[in-house]
Amino acid sequence: MKSLLDIQVRVKDLEDNIHQISSSVYKLKSDIAALDKIDEVYDFSTIRFLAKQIIFKNHPIAKLKNEKDKCKYIEMLMTIVRLDEDRENQVNRLAFIQWILMKVDCKLSLEDLLKDCYFMDKDTCFQMINKLGEIRECFFVDALIVAFLGSDVKPEIYEYLGDLALILQIDRDNVRMLSLVAKISLSQNSVQLNKGDTIKFLQIAKEYEYYISDDILDNCARKYRKIIVQLPINEIFDFKWEVDRKQKIKKGDVVAKYYKKQGGKSYTTVFVKPKEGGTFYRFQDRGTYYGVLSIESDDINAIKAWVKGK
Repeated sequence: MKSLLDIQVRVKDLEDNIHQISSSVYKLKSDIAALDKIDEVYDFSTIRFLAKQIIFKNHPIAKLKNEKDKCKYIEMLMTIVRLDEDRENQVNRLAFIQWILMKVDCKLSLEDLLKDCYFMDKDTCFQMINKLGEIRECFFVDALIVAFLGSDVKPEIYEYLGDLALILQIDRDNVRMLSLVAKISLSQNSVQLNKGDTIKFLQIAKEYEYYISDDILDNCARKYRKIIVQLPINEIFDFKWEVDRKQKIKKGDVVAKYYKKQGGKSYTTVFVKPKEGGTFYRFQDRGTYYGVLSIESDDINAIKAWVKGK
């Protein structure tokens, strides 16, 4: 399976005018000759069995208003299946699409929708894209997942994905982030991300909690956490935070101040100054003040659970 980041090589300049599409969407046309072979080629009972093994949660397709739009959503994903004649790839992709279909109150079967998709043309495609609204990026993630469920991705599929991105007005940087969402959804493991990508990924990943678990999100952020303050309340005096509960800080900023007994009646003032910058999270738990340095898209509840587990 190719890296989903390979799509960057194929996606056209997403800043171009939408009318300059070359392309696969405009070339969509019905293929009636293929209809007679569908029941012979596919073992739909096996596809349904595979779909039932998928462990993802509910799907946002439920946000579409009517059954017809939900069916067209699925048919647009099936276009990717049409673009690759490899039977194993087709079965894997159809199993995922069948899983989505299981989340829809639809009277049509996978077989019916697969046949209907052969009648899809560019006008139908554009009409459906206009109805996606708030789930347009969710649809693009689904398209990526369908594409990369194949052992190889045909150039025609890359072209179709690139055109979808253009029509959906998803820019190059967002294509990259949504590709990471799809990649992590498929592998169910956090990948090696740099700090900047981790911040961006976590900012959007919560919208895809039906594919990505909290554990995966926590694993992404965990390597950037560092405990800066861990002070038992009964061992210090006049403790005071100098920053808000979640605040960006620079190296050397004072985040807390307190007095510590030196001996007898002598006290010394202690200023806590981290040796690096980041986003500072503070809280109190089990008689202890905690301050943790992490990334801005981290979650305070996840940080608290991480601290308790140490």
